Amino acid sequence: MRAVLKAAAVTGVAVAATVVTAGPASAAVHRGKSDCFAWSWGDGTISTTVYWHNTCDETRQLVIKLDEGSYYYAKVKANAKGHRKFYDTPKEIRDHGRP
Repeated sequence: MRAVLKAAAVTGVAVAATVVTAGPASAAVHRGKSDCFAWSWGDGTISTTVYWHNTCDETRQLVIKLDEGSYYYAKVKANAKGHRKFYDTPKEIRDHGRP
């Protein structure tokens, strides 16, 4: 009887571990800073939303280069935050200076 209980306990742990890992894969969150901008984005399955914050006290231009080769430009006021949804993966995010 004792061997049966041990086997059941081990099987129960394996099932519990399978249930925990069987959920959707966790998306990686990418964070960074480029001069005046702090930015982040998470790996999405269909789309990716990039979030940014201009930490400087002047208007700056943010440039996001996408994996497909296109660029997105945003003029961001001092201490402002913003976001943009893309159907591609960001390749590079940088501060392009004053607009």
